[in-house]
Amino acid sequence: MTNSSEESSAVEELAVKREQQAKTNEDERLKELQDQKAYLEEKLEFLTLQKKRNEQEITRLNSSNTELRELRSNIKRQLIKFVNVVNDWQRFRDGIVKESNVWEQKAEKIVDA
Repeated sequence: MTNSSEESSAVEELAVKREQQAKTNEDERLKELQDQKAYLEEKLEFLTLQKKRNEQEITRLNSSNTELRELRSNIKRQLIKFVNVVNDWQRFRDGIVKESNVWEQKAEKIVDA
């Protein structure tokens, strides 16, 4: 019976070791999962902050884009006004030159007469 008793004890010891190993494996797996969860939570927090920064940047860029469109429109209006003033000045200058030519011709006629 000693042999049988030793076998039984060895089987029980092996069963206990297997249970301990299974428990150790479970504990290790649980620790890995907890570490992975912590990492993913940190990553989620980082990505959430990144998303918020990106949304703020998009808002800023949209605002800048609107300002640039308004500025471009204002520049265009000012350029049109400037061109009109230049055109008016050229017409005025051309009128003075024509008037001057008329007076010159009248003066020449008076001198020639």
